[in-house]
Amino acid sequence: MICLIASLISVLASTTKLDVLKISPISEQVARLQVISCDLCGSQKASHDVYVKGAVEDVPMLKRCCDGCKSLLIQ
Repeated sequence: MICLIASLISVLASTTKLDVLKISPISEQVARLQVISCDLCGSQKASHDVYVKGAVEDVPMLKRCCDGCKSLLIQ
């Protein structure tokens, strides 16, 4: 199941251009509050905050992703 999700994310990443502005680890305070799932695959625990270029100029959007999805974004 995870392999299928990873391949779908790979296809999504290759067909959808995300302008990644910044990637940083999720802070410990946020991580302790609740389990946050990955915004891209939805099946893994998010471990990184990813800021991407948003629809509104100069306003980045926050996406949270797991290690697997992060590695696909920085290829």
